[in-house]
Amino acid sequence: MPHDGTDVRLTLDRGPHAARQARRFLRDSIALEDQLEVFERAELLVSELVANAVLHGTPPVTLRVQWDTVRGLIVTVSDGNPARPVHRDPAGFDDQGHGVQLVDTLSNAWGVDSTADGKAVWFRLQEAGETCPLCGALVVAQPHDVAPEVLLYVCPNGHGVVSHTGRQ
Repeated sequence: MPHDGTDVRLTLDRGPHAARQARRFLRDSIALEDQLEVFERAELLVSELVANAVLHGTPPVTLRVQWDTVRGLIVTVSDGNPARPVHRDPAGFDDQGHGVQLVDTLSNAWGVDSTADGKAVWFRLQEAGETCPLCGALVVAQPHDVAPEVLLYVCPNGHGVVSHTGRQ
């Protein structure tokens, strides 16, 4: 389990090895041996975001890795281009155009934030846990606004709060 409160950053080289550098930094920053499925998804998604930033963004490309027991793993890739990623519908076996679709499918949450210097694309991963009894979707743990020691499990398909529990 990673150290709660981990928050580390790295400015990535701009070139063909940036994704490898990002995966190595991710691996060195957090230890998720007991959550292999989360770590494997994180490696794939960080590769996608970094490849997109190198291909379509402008320097500097920065990787930020955060971990806490409430939100899980949050990975952010920032670059100097303010243009938001475009969700494309790749045809057949195209080798490009799958990044946003992968991030949308494999992350618990993701988004794009405008920054003073460009944009920051982020995703959040949590270990497999409770599922919604109505649709079977993996519910997302979120800290309660008023009582942050309480986690709310919210269905991404809009079925509301499934259950709640105190922080472990």
